[in-house]
Amino acid sequence: MGVVEYAGPRMMAGELQSILDQRVVPPDPNEAEAVELVAYTARHCVNLEGKERPSMTDIVANLERALAHCEDERFSFSTTTISLPSL
Repeated sequence: MGVVEYAGPRMMAGELQSILDQRVVPPDPNEAEAVELVAYTARHCVNLEGKERPSMTDIVANLERALAHCEDERFSFSTTTISLPSL
């Protein structure tokens, strides 16, 4: 069974948590929203009909939005300015 056949029906049934790696700490609320957005985007990327797939612009926008959810949580714990190394 492929990933799409395994994960697709679970995602559509609202059981996204059941396909996440149980060895990883469960996501906090912002991360959960980000995971849901990425999963939703991925699910639409595998539509058989090309015209039903999202555009690259939509994909990038969704991934940026998901990243913003994670960054909001990561930096909301303090108002202190911190310096982070560049990647």
